[in-house]
Amino acid sequence: MDYIAKEIKYCPKCLKDDYEKYGEVYSHRLHQLYFLDYCNKHQTKLIYVCPECGVPLSNNDGKELLTRPFCKNGHSLTSNTIYLKDYPKPIKRIIQDIHFFISHSSNINKDLILERFYSELGKRGYGENYSEYIQIKRLKKDFSNYLRTLEVQQDNVIDSQFNTLLTKRSNDAPNLLAYLLLFQFISDSSEDFFSNTVGYSIDIPFKNEQQPCLNKICKYYNKRIIRTYTKRYYPVLNYSQPHHKLWI
Repeated sequence: MDYIAKEIKYCPKCLKDDYEKYGEVYSHRLHQLYFLDYCNKHQTKLIYVCPECGVPLSNNDGKELLTRPFCKNGHSLTSNTIYLKDYPKPIKRIIQDIHFFISHSSNINKDLILERFYSELGKRGYGENYSEYIQIKRLKKDFSNYLRTLEVQQDNVIDSQFNTLLTKRSNDAPNLLAYLLLFQFISDSSEDFFSNTVGYSIDIPFKNEQQPCLNKICKYYNKRIIRTYTKRYYPVLNYSQPHHKLWI
């Protein structure tokens, strides 16, 4: 998923600061995320067209960028700044998380993120009893309810690729917004997410009592008739699928 905005965005206050400090202006990478239109440093609304005449400030391909805080028609871009002091808390948290990732980028990679997700979600009861995977359907439902409390547009977060978000086999670019909101769903901060390295465990099946049959078409469905089970491994698909033996 492409998480970079189609238009190149600028903060009017950053334009002013850059021009006074360096003699020219710059496009800031944090401003280019498609789901952000807010500068956390100045609490201002980002712009990509001139507020006065509506002319685009840059080409979408990035070949023509601003060098001064004026549009092509000479209008100042720093005189009509819109302040957003009451910006939504989820977005403020997202920006804080992104700053954390940027400052620790040399120590964070996808494998580490997935490892921490599995651990934290497992602690919260989303671990599968019979496999290494996460209860993705229940997680998706609970996460959807959480997004409603944040008043977040779910179509931008829970898309057709959500089920692959936590898989280690996918090489696709992740839905960055979904990852960032999942961080909020299971942790108080990104620092806590990565620093809390305590693992989790689930009860061992069949340790003291028989287990119910989970096969809905079996006449013994939901009856506690299973006394033991065996695992079979499928290395080609890289997952294990447990099967049970019935002792009746």
